[in-house]
Amino acid sequence: MSALHAGDIAAAVAGHFPAAEARAVQRLEGGVSAQVFRIDLRLADGTGKAVVLRAMGESGLESAQEHALLAALHAASVPVPRPIRFDANCSHVNAAYVLMEFAEGSSEMPEGSAGSQIVRMAETLVTIHRTPSALLPPLPPCLDSVPELFGFLPDGAEWRALRDFCASLAPRPFDGEPVLLHGDFWPRNLLW
Repeated sequence: MSALHAGDIAAAVAGHFPAAEARAVQRLEGGVSAQVFRIDLRLADGTGKAVVLRAMGESGLESAQEHALLAALHAASVPVPRPIRFDANCSHVNAAYVLMEFAEGSSEMPEGSAGSQIVRMAETLVTIHRTPSALLPPLPPCLDSVPELFGFLPDGAEWRALRDFCASLAPRPFDGEPVLLHGDFWPRNLLW
C-alpha cells in the first residue's frame, strides 16, 4: 500500500461528517498491518471530535469485516473503539479503511504494580474469549496455531530445539468450543 497523504485523509474523513473541518492529521506509530491516523475534527456545531482512520490497503473485505467485528464487540461491551464507517471501495483514499472513535490512552504500560496490570490484561482477555461467537461476523477459523508459529519464531541456532519440538507435534483436531482469538494480545498492542 502506498503512503497516504494528510490532505486526502482529512478530506475523506471530513466527508463523513456534514460541514466538518479536519483541523489536524497525525500518523500513529506502531503496527505493520495498517496505516493509522488520528484526525481532529471541528464539527458543524463547533465542537471537536477525534477519530481514527485505519487504512488496510486494497482489501475491502478486510475493512468490512473489521468494521463488523468492532461493532459486534462494542455492542457486547468489549473495550474496543466504536466503529463509525468503513470504505471497502477505496473511493475516498487509495486504500480501504475503517473509521472509528478515538480512544484516549497510551501503548506504554503505566508505571506501578506490574501484577495489577497483568490481572487487567487477563480479565480483558477473558472478556474477549467469552464473547458469544453467535454475535460475531464470520471469521476465519484458527484450528491449529502450530503451523503459523514458524513464521513468528526467529532464525538462529538457539531456536532450533523449539522449532524441532513444534515440528514434531502431531496434529490435534480442535474439538473445543470456538472462542474469539485476539491473535496479537500483548502490552504494547493495548491502550492503557
